[in-house]
Amino acid sequence: MDLSVYYFACTWVIFRGWYNGRQAGCVVKCVLFVPTNAYAHGWMIFIKVSWSLGVVAGIGCVGIGFTALFYWFVSWEDDFKEEKHPFWSYVYGALSSVLGAIAIVHVEMTIKMNHITFPDTHITDSGQVIALLIGVFTLFTAFASSVKTFGDFLA
Repeated sequence: MDLSVYYFACTWVIFRGWYNGRQAGCVVKCVLFVPTNAYAHGWMIFIKVSWSLGVVAGIGCVGIGFTALFYWFVSWEDDFKEEKHPFWSYVYGALSSVLGAIAIVHVEMTIKMNHITFPDTHITDSGQVIALLIGVFTLFTAFASSVKTFGDFLA
């Protein structure tokens, strides 16, 4: 369901807030596979069409999320002897991981391409340390859970 929030938010930004704060002559490069002017007409058409379709994908992600939750509760046994994992939950987890990695690369390359810096920010600032710790702990728990689940899947 985390992807659905992303899909819905991006669509709102594309149609409502894309030009907020833009000044004349402003060129912002975004990187998908090659650097592209974010305000180019062809790019805007592509983005609006693809993120409109993204709303459908977001609705699908909500449906998959609620279905996964339902099957998790249905397969919940009192003695916890055996935990059942439907195959599509592995597919959804892998898809979420791949799309998340693509999104991170896209954002980081866009920051690099546009020379965005935060000169007064240091890694020891609380905002940076908190984000780092959340990321490390989330990565650790996700990795441990996937190893356990994949091991159960092979067994």
